[in-house]
Amino acid sequence: MDNRVFTRLIPIIVAMPSSHVMKLALMLNLLFSALALSTPTPATYSSKSAYLSHLSKTNPTLPAGFTAHTSSLTFVPVEAPTLGELPMKLTAIIPPKDSEYAYVLTKNVLCGAPITYIKEMKGERLTSGIIINNKISNVLPSGNGLDSISSLESQFRESFNTPTGHIIPGSTGVIGWSLPVPSMLTSLKTLPQTLSLSPLELASSILTTDRYPKIRSSKNILALGKGAGMIEPNMGTMLVYILTDKKTKNMQSILKSVVDRTFNCITVDGDESTSDQVVLVSSGVSGEISEKDFEKELEGVCKELSRDIVRNGEGTGHIINVKIEGFEGEDEEARELGKAVVNSPLFKTAVAGNDPNVGRVAAKVGSWCGKNNFPCTGLRMTLGGVEIFKNGSFQMDAKKEEELSEYMEECGFGEKVDYMEHEREVELEIIFEGGEGKAEVWGSDLTKEYVAVNADYRS
Repeated sequence: MDNRVFTRLIPIIVAMPSSHVMKLALMLNLLFSALALSTPTPATYSSKSAYLSHLSKTNPTLPAGFTAHTSSLTFVPVEAPTLGELPMKLTAIIPPKDSEYAYVLTKNVLCGAPITYIKEMKGERLTSGIIINNKISNVLPSGNGLDSISSLESQFRESFNTPTGHIIPGSTGVIGWSLPVPSMLTSLKTLPQTLSLSPLELASSILTTDRYPKIRSSKNILALGKGAGMIEPNMGTMLVYILTDKKTKNMQSILKSVVDRTFNCITVDGDESTSDQVVLVSSGVSGEISEKDFEKELEGVCKELSRDIVRNGEGTGHIINVKIEGFEGEDEEARELGKAVVNSPLFKTAVAGNDPNVGRVAAKVGSWCGKNNFPCTGLRMTLGGVEIFKNGSFQMDAKKEEELSEYMEECGFGEKVDYMEHEREVELEIIFEGGEGKAEVWGSDLTKEYVAVNADYRS
Protein backbone atom coordinates (compact mmCIF):
# COMPACT_ATOMS: atom_id res chain seq x y z
CA MET A 1 0.00 0.00 0.00
CA ASP A 2 1.22 3.50 -0.85
CA ASN A 3 2.59 5.33 2.22
CA ARG A 4 0.48 8.41 1.50
CA VAL A 5 -2.71 6.34 1.47
CA PHE A 6 -1.73 4.59 4.71
CA THR A 7 -1.08 7.96 6.38
CA ARG A 8 -4.65 9.02 5.63
CA LEU A 9 -6.01 5.80 7.16
CA ILE A 10 -4.38 6.38 10.57
CA PRO A 11 -6.97 8.84 12.03
CA ILE A 12 -9.79 6.59 10.81
CA ILE A 13 -8.25 3.54 12.48
CA VAL A 14 -7.63 5.43 15.74
CA ALA A 15 -11.34 6.33 15.96
CA MET A 16 -12.48 2.71 15.52
CA PRO A 17 -13.63 0.43 18.38
CA SER A 18 -10.85 -1.97 19.40
CA SER A 19 -12.79 -5.02 18.16
CA HIS A 20 -13.06 -3.48 14.71
CA VAL A 21 -9.36 -2.62 14.72
CA MET A 22 -8.47 -6.28 15.37
CA LYS A 23 -10.65 -7.43 12.46
CA LEU A 24 -9.17 -4.76 10.21
CA ALA A 25 -5.63 -5.79 11.18
CA LEU A 26 -6.38 -9.41 10.26
CA MET A 27 -7.86 -8.38 6.91
CA LEU A 28 -4.90 -6.13 6.11
CA ASN A 29 -2.47 -8.90 7.01
CA LEU A 30 -4.20 -11.26 4.57
CA LEU A 31 -4.29 -8.55 1.91
CA PHE A 32 -0.60 -7.71 2.25
CA SER A 33 0.32 -11.40 2.15
CA ALA A 34 -1.63 -11.83 -1.08
CA LEU A 35 -0.04 -8.74 -2.61
CA ALA A 36 3.42 -9.94 -1.66
CA LEU A 37 2.78 -13.18 -3.55
CA SER A 38 1.19 -11.60 -6.64
CA THR A 39 3.10 -8.33 -7.07
CA PRO A 40 6.75 -8.52 -8.16
CA THR A 41 9.11 -6.12 -6.46
CA PRO A 42 10.49 -3.57 -8.96
CA ALA A 43 14.13 -4.29 -9.69
CA THR A 44 16.80 -1.91 -8.41
CA TYR A 45 20.52 -1.83 -9.20
CA SER A 46 23.25 -0.10 -7.24
CA SER A 47 25.78 0.24 -10.06
CA LYS A 48 26.37 -0.33 -13.75
CA SER A 49 28.31 -3.50 -13.01
CA ALA A 50 25.40 -4.85 -10.96
CA TYR A 51 22.96 -4.16 -13.81
CA LEU A 52 25.21 -5.70 -16.48
CA SER A 53 25.87 -8.69 -14.22
CA HIS A 54 22.10 -9.20 -13.91
CA LEU A 55 21.68 -9.10 -17.70
CA SER A 56 24.53 -11.54 -18.18
CA LYS A 57 23.30 -14.03 -15.56
CA THR A 58 19.65 -13.98 -16.66
CA ASN A 59 20.51 -14.17 -20.38
CA PRO A 60 23.59 -16.40 -20.61
CA THR A 61 23.14 -17.70 -24.17
CA LEU A 62 21.27 -17.04 -27.38
CA PRO A 63 18.29 -19.31 -28.15
CA ALA A 64 19.21 -22.67 -29.69
CA GLY A 65 20.32 -22.44 -33.30
CA PHE A 66 21.51 -18.81 -33.27
CA THR A 67 24.98 -17.27 -33.33
CA ALA A 68 25.99 -13.61 -33.54
CA HIS A 69 29.18 -11.76 -34.49
CA THR A 70 30.41 -8.17 -34.47
CA SER A 71 33.42 -6.18 -35.60
CA SER A 72 34.54 -2.59 -35.20
CA LEU A 73 35.68 -0.25 -37.95
CA THR A 74 36.34 3.45 -38.45
CA PHE A 75 35.26 5.77 -41.24
CA VAL A 76 35.33 9.43 -42.22
CA PRO A 77 31.83 10.65 -43.19
CA VAL A 78 31.81 11.98 -46.75
CA GLU A 79 29.21 14.54 -45.76
CA ALA A 80 31.19 15.82 -42.75
CA PRO A 81 34.91 15.11 -43.22
CA THR A 82 35.94 17.69 -40.64
CA LEU A 83 34.68 15.32 -37.94
CA GLY A 84 37.56 12.97 -38.72
CA GLU A 85 37.45 9.22 -38.08
CA LEU A 86 34.34 7.91 -36.35
CA PRO A 87 33.66 4.43 -34.94
CA MET A 88 31.09 1.98 -36.30
CA LYS A 89 30.07 -1.53 -35.35
CA LEU A 90 28.90 -4.11 -37.87
CA THR A 91 26.89 -6.95 -36.39
CA ALA A 92 25.46 -10.17 -37.80
CA ILE A 93 22.79 -12.44 -36.31
CA ILE A 94 22.91 -15.91 -37.87
CA PRO A 95 19.96 -18.33 -37.52
CA PRO A 96 19.82 -21.75 -39.18
CA LYS A 97 19.50 -21.34 -42.94
CA ASP A 98 16.01 -20.46 -44.18
CA SER A 99 14.48 -19.73 -40.77
CA GLU A 100 10.98 -18.27 -40.65
CA TYR A 101 10.70 -14.57 -39.76
CA ALA A 102 8.15 -11.80 -39.29
CA TYR A 103 8.49 -8.03 -39.09
CA VAL A 104 6.73 -4.74 -38.40
CA LEU A 105 8.21 -1.57 -39.89
CA THR A 106 8.00 2.18 -39.46
CA LYS A 107 5.16 3.92 -41.31
CA ASN A 108 7.30 6.97 -42.02
CA VAL A 109 6.95 7.62 -45.78
CA LEU A 110 10.49 9.05 -46.03
CA CYS A 111 11.92 5.81 -44.71
CA GLY A 112 15.45 4.44 -44.73
CA ALA A 113 16.90 2.17 -47.38
CA PRO A 114 16.77 -0.88 -45.05
CA ILE A 115 13.00 -0.47 -44.71
CA THR A 116 12.52 -0.21 -48.49
CA TYR A 117 14.85 -3.17 -49.01
CA ILE A 118 12.83 -5.37 -46.64
CA LYS A 119 9.54 -4.34 -48.26
CA GLU A 120 10.85 -5.32 -51.69
CA MET A 121 11.95 -8.82 -50.67
CA LYS A 122 10.20 -11.48 -52.75
CA GLY A 123 9.15 -15.02 -51.96
CA GLU A 124 8.64 -16.78 -48.64
CA ARG A 125 9.60 -15.07 -45.40
CA LEU A 126 12.67 -17.17 -44.76
CA THR A 127 15.96 -15.68 -43.60
CA SER A 128 19.55 -16.79 -43.22
CA GLY A 129 20.87 -13.70 -41.51
CA ILE A 130 20.48 -10.18 -40.17
CA ILE A 131 23.12 -7.49 -40.75
CA ILE A 132 23.09 -4.39 -38.54
CA ASN A 133 25.25 -1.28 -38.42
CA ASN A 134 25.16 1.63 -36.00
CA LYS A 135 26.29 5.26 -36.47
CA ILE A 136 24.62 5.77 -39.91
CA SER A 137 20.96 5.08 -40.60
CA ASN A 138 21.27 4.89 -44.43
CA VAL A 139 18.31 7.21 -44.96
CA LEU A 140 18.10 9.15 -48.24
CA PRO A 141 21.88 9.58 -48.66
CA SER A 142 23.32 11.38 -51.68
CA GLY A 143 24.39 7.98 -53.02
CA ASN A 144 22.09 5.00 -53.56
CA GLY A 145 21.32 3.42 -50.20
CA LEU A 146 19.74 0.33 -51.78
CA ASP A 147 22.86 -0.34 -53.86
CA SER A 148 24.93 -0.13 -50.67
CA ILE A 149 22.78 -2.79 -49.02
CA SER A 150 22.95 -5.00 -52.12
CA SER A 151 26.76 -4.89 -52.05
CA LEU A 152 26.83 -5.74 -48.35
CA GLU A 153 24.36 -8.59 -48.87
CA SER A 154 26.54 -10.17 -51.57
CA GLN A 155 29.58 -10.16 -49.29
CA PHE A 156 27.48 -11.38 -46.35
CA ARG A 157 26.30 -14.40 -48.36
CA GLU A 158 29.84 -15.22 -49.42
CA SER A 159 31.29 -14.80 -45.93
CA PHE A 160 28.63 -16.83 -44.13
CA ASN A 161 27.86 -19.26 -46.98
CA THR A 162 24.17 -18.37 -47.12
CA PRO A 163 23.06 -18.68 -50.77
CA THR A 164 19.35 -18.83 -49.92
CA GLY A 165 17.00 -16.99 -47.60
CA HIS A 166 16.55 -13.26 -47.18
CA ILE A 167 19.28 -11.17 -45.56
CA ILE A 168 17.58 -8.57 -43.35
CA PRO A 169 19.34 -5.18 -43.10
CA GLY A 170 19.09 -2.80 -40.15
CA SER A 171 20.79 0.58 -39.74
CA THR A 172 20.67 3.20 -37.02
CA GLY A 173 22.39 6.53 -36.57
CA VAL A 174 22.73 9.81 -38.42
CA ILE A 175 20.15 10.47 -41.15
CA GLY A 176 21.45 11.56 -44.57
CA TRP A 177 24.96 10.13 -44.44
CA SER A 178 26.21 7.45 -46.84
CA LEU A 179 27.41 4.09 -45.60
CA PRO A 180 31.21 3.55 -45.79
CA VAL A 181 30.70 0.46 -47.96
CA PRO A 182 34.38 -0.39 -48.73
CA SER A 183 35.30 -0.45 -45.03
CA MET A 184 32.17 -2.44 -44.19
CA LEU A 185 32.93 -5.01 -46.90
CA THR A 186 36.41 -5.50 -45.45
CA SER A 187 34.92 -6.12 -42.00
CA LEU A 188 32.36 -8.55 -43.43
CA LYS A 189 35.09 -10.74 -44.91
CA THR A 190 36.47 -11.59 -41.47
CA LEU A 191 33.26 -11.35 -39.46
CA PRO A 192 32.58 -15.14 -39.38
CA GLN A 193 35.97 -15.70 -37.73
CA THR A 194 35.09 -13.54 -34.73
CA LEU A 195 33.87 -15.19 -31.53
CA SER A 196 30.14 -15.72 -31.20
CA LEU A 197 28.52 -13.08 -29.00
CA SER A 198 26.62 -13.49 -25.77
CA PRO A 199 23.19 -11.78 -25.59
CA LEU A 200 24.74 -8.91 -23.60
CA GLU A 201 27.53 -8.43 -26.15
CA LEU A 202 24.99 -8.55 -28.98
CA ALA A 203 22.70 -5.99 -27.35
CA SER A 204 25.69 -3.70 -26.69
CA SER A 205 26.92 -3.86 -30.29
CA ILE A 206 23.93 -2.05 -31.84
CA LEU A 207 23.68 0.98 -29.52
CA THR A 208 23.96 4.65 -30.53
CA THR A 209 22.97 7.27 -27.93
CA ASP A 210 21.59 4.56 -25.64
CA ARG A 211 23.05 4.73 -22.16
CA TYR A 212 22.94 0.97 -21.64
CA PRO A 213 21.98 -2.29 -23.39
CA LYS A 214 18.42 -3.60 -23.13
CA ILE A 215 17.51 -7.29 -23.02
CA ARG A 216 14.36 -9.10 -21.93
CA SER A 217 13.72 -12.81 -22.07
CA SER A 218 11.34 -15.59 -21.14
CA LYS A 219 11.44 -19.36 -21.32
CA ASN A 220 11.40 -19.50 -25.12
CA ILE A 221 12.12 -15.94 -26.28
CA LEU A 222 15.05 -13.50 -26.18
CA ALA A 223 14.48 -9.87 -27.20
CA LEU A 224 17.01 -7.07 -27.44
CA GLY A 225 16.60 -3.52 -28.60
CA LYS A 226 18.15 -0.15 -29.14
CA GLY A 227 16.44 3.19 -29.19
CA ALA A 228 16.74 6.35 -27.14
CA GLY A 229 15.47 9.22 -29.27
CA MET A 230 12.95 9.54 -32.12
CA ILE A 231 10.67 7.30 -30.08
CA GLU A 232 7.07 7.43 -31.26
CA PRO A 233 6.47 3.96 -32.70
CA ASN A 234 3.66 3.60 -35.16
CA MET A 235 5.38 1.07 -35.62
CA GLY A 236 8.88 2.41 -35.52
CA THR A 237 11.63 4.36 -33.84
CA MET A 238 13.92 1.61 -32.69
CA LEU A 239 15.62 -1.59 -33.72
CA VAL A 240 14.27 -4.65 -31.93
CA TYR A 241 15.34 -8.22 -32.64
CA ILE A 242 13.38 -11.09 -31.13
CA LEU A 243 14.81 -14.59 -31.31
CA THR A 244 13.06 -17.85 -30.45
CA ASP A 245 13.94 -21.51 -30.88
CA LYS A 246 10.25 -22.45 -30.96
CA LYS A 247 8.09 -22.85 -34.04
CA THR A 248 4.53 -21.48 -34.15
CA LYS A 249 1.89 -20.66 -36.73
CA ASN A 250 0.85 -17.17 -37.85
CA MET A 251 3.99 -15.43 -36.60
CA GLN A 252 3.31 -12.31 -38.65
CA SER A 253 -0.20 -11.68 -37.31
CA ILE A 254 0.91 -12.46 -33.75
CA LEU A 255 3.84 -10.03 -33.96
CA LYS A 256 1.71 -7.26 -35.46
CA SER A 257 -0.90 -7.65 -32.72
CA VAL A 258 1.70 -7.68 -29.93
CA VAL A 259 3.56 -4.66 -31.33
CA ASP A 260 0.30 -2.71 -31.38
CA ARG A 261 -0.21 -3.40 -27.67
CA THR A 262 3.38 -2.75 -26.59
CA PHE A 263 5.84 -0.81 -28.77
CA ASN A 264 3.04 1.31 -30.24
CA CYS A 265 2.18 2.45 -26.71
CA ILE A 266 5.48 4.19 -25.95
CA THR A 267 6.91 7.62 -26.75
CA VAL A 268 9.97 9.67 -25.81
CA ASP A 269 9.82 12.71 -28.06
CA GLY A 270 6.91 12.16 -30.45
CA ASP A 271 9.14 11.85 -33.54
CA GLU A 272 8.51 8.73 -35.61
CA SER A 273 11.76 7.37 -36.99
CA THR A 274 12.66 6.75 -40.61
CA SER A 275 14.47 3.47 -40.06
CA ASP A 276 13.18 1.28 -37.37
CA GLN A 277 11.92 -2.22 -37.21
CA VAL A 278 10.82 -5.10 -35.02
CA VAL A 279 12.02 -8.42 -36.45
CA LEU A 280 11.07 -11.84 -35.06
CA VAL A 281 13.07 -14.89 -36.17
CA SER A 282 12.34 -18.52 -35.28
CA SER A 283 15.05 -21.16 -35.54
CA GLY A 284 12.40 -23.78 -34.81
CA VAL A 285 14.98 -26.24 -33.48
CA SER A 286 13.22 -26.85 -30.14
CA GLY A 287 9.81 -27.94 -31.36
CA GLU A 288 6.43 -26.24 -31.57
CA ILE A 289 4.48 -24.00 -29.20
CA SER A 290 0.80 -23.08 -29.43
CA GLU A 291 -0.12 -19.70 -30.90
CA LYS A 292 -1.88 -18.70 -27.68
CA ASP A 293 1.08 -19.54 -25.44
CA PHE A 294 3.57 -17.92 -27.80
CA GLU A 295 1.57 -14.69 -28.09
CA LYS A 296 1.23 -14.42 -24.31
CA GLU A 297 4.96 -14.99 -23.81
CA LEU A 298 5.88 -12.59 -26.61
CA GLU A 299 3.65 -9.82 -25.25
CA GLY A 300 5.23 -10.09 -21.80
CA VAL A 301 8.75 -9.77 -23.20
CA CYS A 302 7.84 -6.92 -25.57
CA LYS A 303 6.01 -4.98 -22.87
CA GLU A 304 9.07 -5.07 -20.62
CA LEU A 305 11.48 -4.19 -23.43
CA SER A 306 9.33 -1.31 -24.68
CA ARG A 307 9.36 0.26 -21.20
CA ASP A 308 13.14 -0.23 -21.02
CA ILE A 309 13.48 1.77 -24.24
CA VAL A 310 11.54 4.67 -22.72
CA ARG A 311 13.49 4.36 -19.46
CA ASN A 312 16.72 4.60 -21.47
CA GLY A 313 15.45 7.52 -23.58
CA GLU A 314 17.83 10.37 -24.34
CA GLY A 315 18.09 12.50 -21.21
CA THR A 316 15.23 10.67 -19.49
CA GLY A 317 14.89 11.54 -15.80
CA HIS A 318 11.52 9.84 -15.22
CA ILE A 319 9.37 7.27 -16.99
CA ILE A 320 5.68 8.24 -17.03
CA ASN A 321 2.86 5.68 -17.10
CA VAL A 322 -0.55 7.01 -18.20
CA LYS A 323 -3.65 4.82 -17.86
CA ILE A 324 -6.96 5.75 -19.50
CA GLU A 325 -10.20 4.06 -18.40
CA GLY A 326 -13.91 4.52 -19.08
CA PHE A 327 -13.25 6.55 -22.23
CA GLU A 328 -16.23 7.14 -24.55
CA GLY A 329 -14.34 6.07 -27.64
CA GLU A 330 -12.30 3.19 -29.03
CA ASP A 331 -9.14 1.89 -27.38
CA GLU A 332 -7.06 3.39 -30.20
CA GLU A 333 -8.55 6.83 -29.49
CA ALA A 334 -7.90 6.39 -25.78
CA ARG A 335 -4.29 5.63 -26.65
CA GLU A 336 -4.08 8.82 -28.71
CA LEU A 337 -5.30 10.79 -25.69
CA GLY A 338 -2.73 9.11 -23.45
CA LYS A 339 0.07 9.94 -25.88
CA ALA A 340 -1.15 13.53 -26.16
CA VAL A 341 -0.81 13.88 -22.39
CA VAL A 342 2.57 12.20 -22.08
CA ASN A 343 3.93 14.14 -25.10
CA SER A 344 2.87 17.52 -23.68
CA PRO A 345 6.07 19.59 -23.22
CA LEU A 346 4.46 21.40 -20.27
CA PHE A 347 3.63 18.14 -18.47
CA LYS A 348 6.97 16.53 -19.36
CA THR A 349 8.97 19.47 -18.00
CA ALA A 350 6.86 19.57 -14.83
CA VAL A 351 7.69 15.91 -14.19
CA ALA A 352 11.36 16.61 -14.89
CA GLY A 353 11.26 19.24 -12.14
CA ASN A 354 9.32 17.00 -9.69
CA ASP A 355 6.51 19.55 -9.86
CA PRO A 356 2.96 18.12 -9.45
CA ASN A 357 1.51 20.81 -11.71
CA VAL A 358 -1.68 18.85 -12.32
CA GLY A 359 -3.33 21.80 -14.05
CA ARG A 360 -1.18 21.00 -17.09
CA VAL A 361 -2.66 17.50 -17.24
CA ALA A 362 -6.24 18.75 -17.02
CA ALA A 363 -5.56 21.40 -19.65
CA LYS A 364 -4.20 18.82 -22.11
CA VAL A 365 -7.05 16.36 -21.45
CA GLY A 366 -9.66 19.07 -21.94
CA SER A 367 -7.95 20.42 -25.06
CA TRP A 368 -7.61 17.04 -26.73
CA CYS A 369 -11.16 15.94 -25.89
CA GLY A 370 -12.56 19.26 -27.12
CA LYS A 371 -10.71 19.12 -30.43
CA ASN A 372 -11.78 15.52 -31.00
CA ASN A 373 -15.40 15.90 -29.82
CA PHE A 374 -15.23 13.63 -26.78
CA PRO A 375 -16.90 14.47 -23.45
CA CYS A 376 -15.10 14.47 -20.10
CA THR A 377 -17.99 12.81 -18.31
CA GLY A 378 -17.26 12.08 -14.65
CA LEU A 379 -13.56 12.83 -15.10
CA ARG A 380 -11.37 11.74 -12.20
CA MET A 381 -7.57 11.71 -12.05
CA THR A 382 -4.97 10.28 -9.70
CA LEU A 383 -1.20 10.78 -9.53
CA GLY A 384 0.78 8.12 -7.72
CA GLY A 385 -2.50 6.72 -6.40
CA VAL A 386 -3.47 10.08 -4.87
CA GLU A 387 -6.68 11.71 -6.07
CA ILE A 388 -5.94 15.04 -7.76
CA PHE A 389 -9.18 15.78 -9.66
CA LYS A 390 -12.83 14.83 -9.06
CA ASN A 391 -16.35 16.25 -9.51
CA GLY A 392 -15.17 19.00 -11.81
CA SER A 393 -12.50 20.45 -9.53
CA PHE A 394 -8.96 19.84 -8.33
CA GLN A 395 -8.46 17.98 -5.04
CA MET A 396 -5.09 19.50 -4.14
CA ASP A 397 -3.73 21.08 -0.97
CA ALA A 398 -0.32 22.00 0.40
CA LYS A 399 0.24 18.57 1.92
CA LYS A 400 -0.57 16.75 -1.30
CA GLU A 401 1.71 19.09 -3.24
CA GLU A 402 4.60 18.20 -0.95
CA GLU A 403 3.85 14.46 -0.93
CA LEU A 404 3.50 14.27 -4.71
CA SER A 405 6.71 16.20 -5.27
CA GLU A 406 8.53 13.71 -3.03
CA TYR A 407 6.87 10.83 -4.89
CA MET A 408 8.02 12.15 -8.26
CA GLU A 409 11.54 12.63 -6.94
CA GLU A 410 11.60 9.01 -5.74
CA CYS A 411 10.64 7.88 -9.25
CA GLY A 412 13.48 9.83 -10.88
CA PHE A 413 16.83 8.67 -12.18
CA GLY A 414 20.22 10.13 -11.43
CA GLU A 415 21.64 12.58 -13.96
CA LYS A 416 23.68 10.90 -16.71
CA VAL A 417 23.53 7.50 -14.98
CA ASP A 418 24.61 4.86 -17.50
CA TYR A 419 22.63 1.92 -16.12
CA MET A 420 19.04 1.16 -15.13
CA GLU A 421 18.81 2.20 -11.47
CA HIS A 422 15.24 1.02 -10.88
CA GLU A 423 11.88 0.33 -12.55
CA ARG A 424 9.73 2.90 -10.72
CA GLU A 425 7.32 5.01 -12.78
CA VAL A 426 5.32 8.21 -12.30
CA GLU A 427 1.79 6.78 -12.52
CA LEU A 428 -1.07 8.95 -13.80
CA GLU A 429 -4.64 7.63 -14.04
CA ILE A 430 -7.28 9.42 -16.14
CA ILE A 431 -10.68 7.89 -15.46
CA PHE A 432 -13.94 8.73 -17.22
CA GLU A 433 -17.50 7.46 -16.74
CA GLY A 434 -19.78 5.95 -19.34
CA GLY A 435 -17.35 4.42 -21.80
CA GLU A 436 -15.36 1.23 -22.32
CA GLY A 437 -12.30 2.65 -24.07
CA LYS A 438 -9.02 2.03 -22.28
CA ALA A 439 -5.31 2.37 -22.91
CA GLU A 440 -1.96 2.36 -21.19
CA VAL A 441 1.00 4.31 -22.56
CA TRP A 442 4.51 5.09 -21.39
CA GLY A 443 6.59 8.18 -22.01
CA SER A 444 9.46 10.19 -20.60
CA ASP A 445 9.97 13.61 -19.13
CA LEU A 446 11.85 16.39 -20.95
CA THR A 447 15.17 17.47 -19.49
CA LYS A 448 18.08 19.77 -20.32
CA GLU A 449 20.09 16.62 -20.99
CA TYR A 450 17.73 15.64 -23.84
CA VAL A 451 18.37 19.00 -25.51
CA ALA A 452 22.13 18.65 -25.03
CA VAL A 453 22.25 15.11 -26.48
CA ASN A 454 20.34 16.07 -29.61
CA ALA A 455 22.07 19.42 -30.10
CA ASP A 456 25.46 17.69 -30.10
CA TYR A 457 24.37 14.43 -31.80
CA ARG A 458 26.36 14.64 -35.05
CA SER A 459 29.46 16.09 -33.40
